[in-house]
Amino acid sequence: MDAKNIQLSMRLLNIQYYGNDRNIYQPGTENGMSKDTLEEIQLLSDTNGEIILICWDYEDNLPGKFYYKTEDFLAIYEYDTNRKEPTWEVLRLNEIINFGKD
Repeated sequence: MDAKNIQLSMRLLNIQYYGNDRNIYQPGTENGMSKDTLEEIQLLSDTNGEIILICWDYEDNLPGKFYYKTEDFLAIYEYDTNRKEPTWEVLRLNEIINFGKD
């Protein structure tokens, strides 16, 4: 649910930024966006995990791909440009860390 709120917050913030001739996606930065943008997305989505915006889909004007990581899980969001819909993958980090230890 948090990752979906992040996606919606990014889309909302991008609409606001568009009016100010500003882009949400800032390639070359640590999280793919400016620090104030990251803080605003966390505030709007009510999340506190790590968010990394990998790319922005300028054609459909929404996030192309991002990661959201907490202590418990990693959510991977990617927009499928062929089907025109988002895809989600959620991984429990404990299961990944413990994989193959048995």
